[in-house]
Amino acid sequence: MARPELLYFIDETISGWNVQCEDQRYGPYPTLHAAMAGAVAEAQAAGQAGFNSVVLRRNQNRIFRPCWGLGEEAHPFSLLPVGHR
Repeated sequence: MARPELLYFIDETISGWNVQCEDQRYGPYPTLHAAMAGAVAEAQAAGQAGFNSVVLRRNQNRIFRPCWGLGEEAHPFSLLPVGHR
């Protein structure tokens, strides 16, 4: 049986970086680095609760792309653009 999936979306707004998963919002965070750390921490906790968690970040083309998934390294900051680490 497949595990239920939770998606954590990271997006930049005027007030800062935000993370959203279903009806939960986290942030604003002052940097992308902080938003990624928060999203990964929440996704890891959801994974321990039995969910298949994925963190997605909106790119320059306004398309969400996966940047972390359950079972991957804890802090994928090498995926951040230079200047956002």
